[in-house]
Amino acid sequence: MVLLQVKWNKEKYELEVSAESSVYDFKVLLFSLTSVPLEKQKLICKGSVMKDEQMLGSYKIAEVMMVIRTRR
Repeated sequence: MVLLQVKWNKEKYELEVSAESSVYDFKVLLFSLTSVPLEKQKLICKGSVMKDEQMLGSYKIAEVMMVIRTRR
């Protein structure tokens, strides 16, 4: 299990998730907390955008920042 802190909209969420979970699965969990659609979520860790197909454990992270994409 990995304990992650997610910062979004002046809120901080602490979530315990499996290191074997994909970034996509994590986005689904974040949707249930924030109502931000998956296609609008952009997760950033250590300055890099996290890829949906990667496993969370591969990032060796403790904190994630969620950015909402806006369409122009």
